[in-house]
Amino acid sequence: MRRSAKIRMPINRAIVMAQMTALILLAPFCATAQEISHVASEQVTHAIQELERLAQKQIQQNALPGLAIGVVFQDKVVYAKGFGVRDVNTKAPVDPDTVFQVKEKSLGTQS
Repeated sequence: MRRSAKIRMPINRAIVMAQMTALILLAPFCATAQEISHVASEQVTHAIQELERLAQKQIQQNALPGLAIGVVFQDKVVYAKGFGVRDVNTKAPVDPDTVFQVKEKSLGTQS
């Protein structure tokens, strides 16, 4: 395995972990239009606080350089915030409008 691939593995795991955690926390809020009234704004506020805590923890542990979180509740953006940096060299901060490049790489099997 190349050195650069070894370095990316912990970051990839952290990203997957962050995504899974976000999905788990937000799963109760994924409701059909008929069920929306069952989700209280206090629950959304609590979930946002938990997301913020998890995001800050990931940044402090150097698990990933930066991320942005947006939460939509009842068709309105109720939360948008950036954490960390979008470029580790320039230290440019992540903000709610940061556009991240997404790269997908399929690993082939070697015989």
